[in-house]
Amino acid sequence: MKCIVYLFLETSSFAIRILLAPEQGYFNEKRLLPTASNLRLKWFNDIEEDNEPFYSTPNYNSSILFDCRCRATSDYFDKLFLSSTELCNGLKLFKIWLEQRQLTHVRKYKCLIKYIRLFG
Repeated sequence: MKCIVYLFLETSSFAIRILLAPEQGYFNEKRLLPTASNLRLKWFNDIEEDNEPFYSTPNYNSSILFDCRCRATSDYFDKLFLSSTELCNGLKLFKIWLEQRQLTHVRKYKCLIKYIRLFG
């Protein structure tokens, strides 16, 4: 589950979605490998075990890693698309191609279309 803040204005149908992300360098990314264990049973139980099994937590680790990399990836794409008019024009053509094939309403392409709107 992601930390997302939704802001709705009562007077209009306008809404803002804010994805909360940690500062860069807040988490040690080496600890977020898919084979690493970042949860301990003693955090949830008051029982101390000497030989506590450490199970890998790939879903938890990938979720935290996504949050850590979200801002850097967004900044990279902003710089890439704003520096190249050819890339922006190609993105516009791709958007037109998706709309002609009525793929803009398909659920798996919706996040792509939302991102394309920033540059198209």
